[in-house]
Amino acid sequence: MSDGTLLCDQEVFELYAEIVIDRDDPLVCIGSLMAHVVANASVSDAANPLGAQARATALALYTLGFYLGGGIGSFVPGLALVAFGWSGVIALCAVAVLGAFLCSLATSARPERDAYVEPTVTAG
Repeated sequence: MSDGTLLCDQEVFELYAEIVIDRDDPLVCIGSLMAHVVANASVSDAANPLGAQARATALALYTLGFYLGGGIGSFVPGLALVAFGWSGVIALCAVAVLGAFLCSLATSARPERDAYVEPTVTAG
């Protein structure tokens, strides 16, 4: 590291390599992005029988929730870490998992699909 001055490109690369490249984080990143693609396709597939407008709305809401959740999910655990240490982060994650589980219990199963609805083009 430098003596308090701005990091040069080489120092930034070395710090990045120390933190990310030498660990298994790329696998986690790739897995997360693959899960996002599958979830996006699942939302589209589930809303497809309802028509193009419903599919677009469902995908927009999914994408909004994905990025909003990612932003909040990367900020709030930092607050928990500062306030309560690692036990606070673990407790926060446990509450989030419990909340997701309860939401899954409250959500009804996806109904059977009757038929595919061909998307229609509407003049806006």
